[in-house]
Amino acid sequence: MDAVSDRRFQFTYNRDVRRRTLETRIVGLHERSGSLWAALEDTVFYPEGGGQPGDRGHLLAVLAGREESFAVIDARYRDNYVEHEIAAQDEERARALLKPDLSVVAEIDWERRFELMQQHSAEHLISGLVGQLHGWNNVGFHINEELMTLDFDGPLEADEIVDIEQRVQAAIYAERPVRILYHENDKDIPPYRAKIDIPGTLRIVEVPGIDRCACSGTHVGSTGEIGGLLITDAVRYKGGVRLTAIAGWRAARLSRAQLERERGLGALLSTPPGELVRAVAALLEKRDELIAEGNRLRQALTDEAIRHLPADGHELIWLELPQLDAVSLARAAENIAARGGRIGVATTELGEHRLLAARSAAADDGRELAELAAAMKRELGFRGGGRDGFLQGRLSAPREAVEHFFAVWDAER
Repeated sequence: MDAVSDRRFQFTYNRDVRRRTLETRIVGLHERSGSLWAALEDTVFYPEGGGQPGDRGHLLAVLAGREESFAVIDARYRDNYVEHEIAAQDEERARALLKPDLSVVAEIDWERRFELMQQHSAEHLISGLVGQLHGWNNVGFHINEELMTLDFDGPLEADEIVDIEQRVQAAIYAERPVRILYHENDKDIPPYRAKIDIPGTLRIVEVPGIDRCACSGTHVGSTGEIGGLLITDAVRYKGGVRLTAIAGWRAARLSRAQLERERGLGALLSTPPGELVRAVAALLEKRDELIAEGNRLRQALTDEAIRHLPADGHELIWLELPQLDAVSLARAAENIAARGGRIGVATTELGEHRLLAARSAAADDGRELAELAAAMKRELGFRGGGRDGFLQGRLSAPREAVEHFFAVWDAER
């Protein structure tokens, strides 16, 4: 390690990945994009890079006999130092109290860091096995606060993804070592994965028999520390596939949450968890039957109401119709309009009025209907349109305004 020349690999976060605190000093304070960043001489904070987020934690300083704590929400490598972003709630105190050369203790959120290490090491197992078994390259990788995504430049079938997951789990159980190797030149280096050419010191993360990859991230000491893996989703992406996965503590929490949900659903349905799919399928089938029956009854009520309308006339017919599906709504519109130059209206739960249909005078080639639509848009806030002698849409005006509009309209015809 002492011979490694690359500055990025000389920080404590890289030299001792399990170190949680470090006494160091501030070498600079910088304002960037509205945030305050503290550059430290050395640090245990991993700076964002390679798909892995920067660490979070605190900077601690004793000032005037009192310990002050400043939350750190991100870390970035800039100008040969790691800068630490001070949380917004602590910025004002930090600007007043933190100075260059001040001694501070850098302390990371270890639980979060270890989870990130578990995710990152699991990614190497997945990518190494996908490359070995299917020949696809990892072309994208990102860890967020909930999951990680891995992009490959070729497709994977569902059974192939299950096979990869099982092979990764077997490698976890085997407790293979996760080794960090350094090379100062490109001579006599065994083959390794890399998305780009890397100048200077080459840092290789190796899991024997599975993966060798150029990587600057933090990793567990052996695959056994990953704990477990779940590949939770797969979608086509840029001609290949994007996998979503979680490992370690994240996988354990998801499994617990899913178990509790299954128990809750089982209690609601009075069904053992193993029978939930069958029980839900039966409920959905019953729901579809009830929806169909409800639509049939609503349609029958609507047809009966329309049947009792007067045979002709231009006056407004205010028809209180039950909620209809699209097919039933179209049928009601045709039935209303077929009875002459009429307007049919239905109220809705939100207070809007649904204009079902209107038929223009037979001899005007639709001109009256077009004039009606324009007038309603102007005076009633009508949203919709017309075709084949019909108007369909919605009115936002109060019922009284609608009734007055059509009274005037009919009187002028």
